[in-house]
Amino acid sequence: ALLSLLQGTHALWSSPLTRAVQTAQLALLPLLEAAGVVEVKANARQRRGLTNPNMSIGTVSGDAMRHRCVEKFRELAASEQGLCDEASLEQIEASELDTVEAEARWWSDKTESERDFQARVAELVSQIRYSPHESLVLVTHDDVFHELLGRHTHTSAHVRQGPLLKQMTSGSVPSCQLLWCCMDFGREHAQPITDVVDMSSLLQVAMPQQPRRGRSVSGRGSE
Repeated sequence: ALLSLLQGTHALWSSPLTRAVQTAQLALLPLLEAAGVVEVKANARQRRGLTNPNMSIGTVSGDAMRHRCVEKFRELAASEQGLCDEASLEQIEASELDTVEAEARWWSDKTESERDFQARVAELVSQIRYSPHESLVLVTHDDVFHELLGRHTHTSAHVRQGPLLKQMTSGSVPSCQLLWCCMDFGREHAQPITDVVDMSSLLQVAMPQQPRRGRSVSGRGSE
């Protein structure tokens, strides 16, 4: 049932960082074919801290983001790594990248305080709440994972999935981590995540023809 929910998702959101957008476009290409567009969400960006000044900063905004991703994919297609073939590249080029939230400079040269980071992720949760989509996939980063699962998870989820939640909030989130998150905003607005399931082993089943790249993906569903 969860696999069908993933494959039937018609909303694909991504952090504006190039590597996250590329994950949404290539590793999740079957979902992109269904959704037709990757929606860039500035609130899903990686936190800028003292230890990651180069990893969390942007270089382009607006339509230039799409051109940068295509350019990097062309470099992959021309290489011998086999991470992006011409057919996939044509599909990606034909798809849409919605950069409404990243038309202007979306990053900062300053470190982000804990308070500001918490407020930004809380706003992301509100965006999910008021989204018209019943389910969506979000490509984001481990620090956003930590904040979402550590601060916005209901106690009922901790009872059911305590070990998994501890693993996901106590260290670096493994690359290609795929989590299904059920969010029930009718129960608790501040802590809407009522269940979490590790679906990483199903990624190859759901996306059999795509290489596993990128940092992390989480989804919203309904019970």
